[in-house]
Amino acid sequence: MRRRFAPILLAIAAACGGGAGSGATEWQSTPRPLATIPQSARFAPDAAFHGSGTSLSTDRCLTHLIDPVTQNRLTLVRSVGGDAKEAAEKAGVSSNANPQGDFSVEPQYQYGLRAGELLRVDCATGRALGAVPK
Repeated sequence: MRRRFAPILLAIAAACGGGAGSGATEWQSTPRPLATIPQSARFAPDAAFHGSGTSLSTDRCLTHLIDPVTQNRLTLVRSVGGDAKEAAEKAGVSSNANPQGDFSVEPQYQYGLRAGELLRVDCATGRALGAVPK
């Protein structure tokens, strides 16, 4: 009986764990809404880093995104979701969460970000989710 639940428990543990360089407290933070980013705004892959024709992914965060309107550049600091989502699905556990990434923004303080904050983005859609602590 215990062996039957082992894959499910492993998937749940993986889903709870953070991505590269992330700590649990950062991911427990609810993103602070940013009024300066319209809900319709979407970030796109930065062709300077990923080549033209690269698209957003439902299983991982790209390391570099760009704001197609302002040309502000986003660099991935930490992410969570892709590997955990895949592990959960392999174990037969439903997971609807898209990967999310916390990005530094150049130039700094764009979109209403404050000192010590990163911009959290839904990596599958390119939608900004809000500001989180570094």
